[in-house]
Amino acid sequence: MDQSPDMISDSFESFFRKHDAVFLLMNGETGQLIDANDAALRFYGYSLQQIKSMKIGDINKLPPEELDAERQRAVKEERKYFIVPHLLANGEFRTVEVHTTPIVVRNKTYLFSVIHDITGRKFAEETLMESGRLLNEAQQIAHIGSWSWIVATDEVRWSKELYEIVGRDTQLPPPTYAGGLASCYTKKSWRLLSQAVQVAVTNGTSYELELDVVRPDGKIITTNAKGRALKDKSGRIVRLYGTVQDITERKLAEKVLFESEEKYRRLFDNAILGIFQSTPEGKALSVNYAFARMFGYDSPEDVIKNIRNVAADLFVDPNRRTEILQLMEENPDLRTFENVYRRKDGSSFIGNLNVIPVRDFDGSLIRVEGIIEDITERKKAEKDLRQIEIKLQAVLESTADGILAVDNKGKVINANQRFINLWRIPKSIMKSKDDNVLLGFVLKQLIDPDAFLKKVKFLYGTDKEDMDTLYFKDGRIFERFSSPLMMEKNIPGRVWSFRDITERKKNEERLKASEKKYSNLVEKGNDGIIIMQDNILKYLNSIVCRMTGFKREELIGKPFINYVSPEYKKIVIERYGKRLKGYDIPNIYEIAILAKGGRKTLVEINANQIEYEGKPASMAIIRDITERKRMEKILVESEERYRTLIENINLGITLIDKNYKIVMVNSEFCRRTGIPKEKAEGMLCYKICANGDSVCPDCPGTKTMASKKVVKAESEYLSYDGSRVPVIIHTFPVLDPNNEAKAFIEISEDISEYKKVEKAKKNLIRDLSHGLKTPVSMIEMSLGIIQNSMESGDKESLIKAKRIAEDNIKKVRRDINGILNEFSMEMKKEALIKSKRVIKKASLKTTMKDAVKNIKSCLKSKDLKLSILIPPNADKIKINNNDLRILLNNLLDNAIKFTYKGKISVISILRGKMIDIKVKDTGCGISARDINRVFDKFYKHHAATDGTGLGLSICKELVEMYHGKISIYSEGLRKGATVVVSLPKA
Repeated sequence: MDQSPDMISDSFESFFRKHDAVFLLMNGETGQLIDANDAALRFYGYSLQQIKSMKIGDINKLPPEELDAERQRAVKEERKYFIVPHLLANGEFRTVEVHTTPIVVRNKTYLFSVIHDITGRKFAEETLMESGRLLNEAQQIAHIGSWSWIVATDEVRWSKELYEIVGRDTQLPPPTYAGGLASCYTKKSWRLLSQAVQVAVTNGTSYELELDVVRPDGKIITTNAKGRALKDKSGRIVRLYGTVQDITERKLAEKVLFESEEKYRRLFDNAILGIFQSTPEGKALSVNYAFARMFGYDSPEDVIKNIRNVAADLFVDPNRRTEILQLMEENPDLRTFENVYRRKDGSSFIGNLNVIPVRDFDGSLIRVEGIIEDITERKKAEKDLRQIEIKLQAVLESTADGILAVDNKGKVINANQRFINLWRIPKSIMKSKDDNVLLGFVLKQLIDPDAFLKKVKFLYGTDKEDMDTLYFKDGRIFERFSSPLMMEKNIPGRVWSFRDITERKKNEERLKASEKKYSNLVEKGNDGIIIMQDNILKYLNSIVCRMTGFKREELIGKPFINYVSPEYKKIVIERYGKRLKGYDIPNIYEIAILAKGGRKTLVEINANQIEYEGKPASMAIIRDITERKRMEKILVESEERYRTLIENINLGITLIDKNYKIVMVNSEFCRRTGIPKEKAEGMLCYKICANGDSVCPDCPGTKTMASKKVVKAESEYLSYDGSRVPVIIHTFPVLDPNNEAKAFIEISEDISEYKKVEKAKKNLIRDLSHGLKTPVSMIEMSLGIIQNSMESGDKESLIKAKRIAEDNIKKVRRDINGILNEFSMEMKKEALIKSKRVIKKASLKTTMKDAVKNIKSCLKSKDLKLSILIPPNADKIKINNNDLRILLNNLLDNAIKFTYKGKISVISILRGKMIDIKVKDTGCGISARDINRVFDKFYKHHAATDGTGLGLSICKELVEMYHGKISIYSEGLRKGATVVVSLPKA
């Protein structure tokens, strides 16, 4: 290996070793590295021994062909250095600038190289070049142009993009500030720019303006212009530079966005629906005025301030909001929910919620937006609609026509029983609800099925009304009327009405056969017929004359519109004109025509376009519908009476569906159960009537729906106060078009009083049986004594036995008469009402004398005193004698029965138009508990007392028959009682 030349002196050796620059020494012929300084060892990362063992090719990794190209570039550029990559010991490449000088020592050439690391500089140069390229691309993409202006020389430089922005030819020099630049701007913008430039040149400040640039083609664009001053070292402003950006589209977008935001804000603030935004946790972010009003708040700000949590403060069920979010998480397409909300005042309403979850890029929920619609009234309307549908179904079932409704998909919507019966359709076909299946069955019955089917298909494709006649193979004839099923502006289906006109057609045929000319039939019909051309009456039959009172010659040749009531003239003129032009308009409509003298007659017009005497004309059939309108009014009134009857009848009436839910109740049912109508309707019947959790085992409604027959049963209702009310129930099935029970009507009669009477009757029979045993036994014993006394001649025993027998016979007669009087009382009242018999005057004093005769022996046997005071002005009463006698006998008998010592007094007093009869005794009295029951039938407040318990009940019914009053007073037991009867004075 070569050694370092001897020429290297010690001073050069020190310079070579310690210099900061990287030095390499190599053999010029072989490229063998001979030496390297300390800087080189640090730079390359090798030891001196390693360096000396390497050739330059181990460090310089530029391929020979590229190295040769680099030499050529150096020659061309007249430079004495090369730029090559050098490999370091750690495997890193560095870009270096190599300055090499040849040195000849002892005829041997050595190369001395100085190495400069220019990796950073090269990177900066490349970065700068890339930045310039990117700047140009950025200017093009952002549509931003740049400029500079040297103030002293008025030299201006523009970027290519700036040329394109202002629309100037790039081959032309840019206009200077002093000459030509003003023409690029509008006057206002140039003034603003001039002022800003002047300030910038003077003070060194920057500026940013929005300026309108005028392009050579006259188009004005809006730009964002920025400028900045550049100073030299002395602080003198030498140059201005800046950018110009075309912001025309951005300004237009900002304007559109502003207008859009304004529209959205107006829509948000003025929407009739409640709009809101809330956090996922339930905090209200924003609401509109409609939302605030809906929930009873003064403003959106009031809502935001007071609503801490939407779920807790606005939902009646706080868990409902969490449930909604969970449902949306499980089913992203689910957006609409029905909820019950709470207002600020605590009241509630039903709302329809349409909610949209707003999520970020990773799918996390960031807020909830939505719209709330108050549907409380709609829900109530839906409920009312269901009631109307039920009533409408009842009307459909009561009509004489067969009704069929079919939707646009060929599905049967509804059909009444009359339709099924007319077409004799089996249940299986009706159950299919398929119009095609239905058509397949009915076509077999018709004479011309093809025409029938053709007409059906034609009508399904139009919105026309149509009426025609169908002829059956078995001789029947139907009238068919078809009308589109209208829902607002949509036609979701069609309604068909069928009427059996077999008999009517037969009569018409017989009539035609008996008539020789068609004109005679027209003249003898019930409808008026007119033909008009150019709105002039050309023909009319005698019926029109009869309707109007005009003679034929008074009408012919006159405009028909002259005889139309003013309020209908517009519609007649419009329809007449459209019909002549071929428009498809309804044929049948109602108007009022003017008869002679100005009288109005309601008529139905059925108009059609015809050809008359070779010209287009309109023929109309005029039908007087005055009577029909009167009958419709009567029908409405009848329906109102029916409703009034239902609400005022003393029977409980309930409509219950097949799921045992109450659909409708009347007032008597509510009164009996104590449950309001709005609460009862919608409840399950067994909850109300039996407080049960399932259908009653012997429910008559179940039997009715199964048998489709009326079922009668005896049951009990659970009243609102917990008491049980015995009732007789009649249930009636409500059948659908398929003859299936879809509900039942329950009519209940309260039989509480009947039950009481039944119980009292049983007690009466028991007491009467017991009561008759004793007197009958006494009579039998008396008969035995009488027989023995007659045989022995004991006259005293005979008299005593006779008296005992007579007393007991009277007792038996009294009890029997009491029962007979009671059971005949209803007949007596009914007879009094039906016969309207004249009520005679009865003398209280005379009738009292007769009554006293019957009780003398009783008074004597009980040692009772009787006092009677009847003044002359309180003697004559409006009552029949026999009824007064029954009244007094019962009152006195009752007083004697419960008085064991003391006296009985009878006093009559005149009080206005009434006479009071007071019967007072000193007997056993009546307790406060019993005093309200003494007038009940068969009631006895002393069970051991003889009698039937009917006496005072009979008195009460008699008095009320004659429009009087009866009452009883007692201060308590053993303090006597007073009965007061008030009857009209004669």
